Amino acid sequence: VSASYSLTPYAGGAAVVSGVATSSAVYDMTAQRFANLRAARDAEIRLAKSLADEMELRIAAALANR
Repeated sequence: VSASYSLTPYAGGAAVVSGVATSSAVYDMTAQRFANLRAARDAEIRLAKSLADEMELRIAAALANR
């Protein structure tokens, strides 16, 4: 999954930082339907947290360099 982000000043103007964060998650499939649905949902949650952490670190680094 790829997520685009951009941090811009509230008053407008040029972006302070922007970019694209990319991450992936895998899960095992079984013969049980419910287990597969739960595993897919857990992978999506892990993926979203991973992307959020990556964007947070990139934004914090950009603000620390200002």
